Amino acid sequence: MARQGRSRNDLESALLIGTHPVLTRQFASVVDYIMGKERKSRTTRLEEQFNLIVKSVQEVPESAEEQSSGPTYGNMETVMSELHAYRPQLQKRGSKFIQRLGAIFLPTVGNTNALLVCMSPTDQHMEEFWSLVDEHRVTTVISLASPGSATYETCQYLGARGSGRVGQFSVNYIHEKKNKGSVERTFSFRDENHEDEDYLTTIKQFQLTSWLEGHDTPSDIQSFLGLIEEVLKWQPSLSDKRPILIHCQTGFMRCGLTALVLNEIQRIRKENGQINIVESFKTMKTRCQDLVHNKTQYRFCYEAILAYITNSGTYQNL
Repeated sequence: MARQGRSRNDLESALLIGTHPVLTRQFASVVDYIMGKERKSRTTRLEEQFNLIVKSVQEVPESAEEQSSGPTYGNMETVMSELHAYRPQLQKRGSKFIQRLGAIFLPTVGNTNALLVCMSPTDQHMEEFWSLVDEHRVTTVISLASPGSATYETCQYLGARGSGRVGQFSVNYIHEKKNKGSVERTFSFRDENHEDEDYLTTIKQFQLTSWLEGHDTPSDIQSFLGLIEEVLKWQPSLSDKRPILIHCQTGFMRCGLTALVLNEIQRIRKENGQINIVESFKTMKTRCQDLVHNKTQYRFCYEAILAYITNSGTYQNL
């Protein structure tokens, strides 16, 4: 009981530090406040907020702890059944496709599971990747594999080079457009089990190239925001009927930050300029504790949203 009480107190304390929805015109003041420190404190309010919310998410009732003694998500030995409810099920595939990419749905604005995150595919796991795309009707892919990483070259063309055959799928590279810090590629694919041309699907891949290996955050906020803008031009709505697929080396280290910022930009657009970074952070963190894994990434989320508001100017009066 004492532990549960402490968890409630932590959450209540966190909620005192600017976590209610705010409008875009208020956000610069919120950022100024959250980046500051209380008198005699060595940590910023943002760091305190991060610590409190992480603690509140980590603390679970004793009964739940007794039911689970396995490692946490992010470890390859994770007990997959614990996250079964949020794992995409590949109904058409055999047992060899049991979640080698660690894919998991994340909650988004409107209480939907409209973002799907996973590890960047290797050549050996490319058919599972396209199975995720096929069965969940994905038309938008965000690639966060960094230049120099083991999967970077593989993820550029996703099996479309050479014969273009990935298991039972035909994958065709059509063209690419280079932007500052990112590349937009267009593919078409189909399941060869369907001979009807109507089954040909167009996929857009948005690959961020300005996030360097070994860095917790993108090196350039503007190119990062530019990529998200292009994503939302191509797919304006977040829907669990057609989720956006985001992948990175680990399936969480870069995916979480990107998912949180994307979700908040969509909230601004769909909810009359409202912002609630903490709600996105807490709900996503509850689903997967490794997402937005440190204070540097959390701070970047605030900075990215502030930059988005400043750039667009669209919602300054909301």
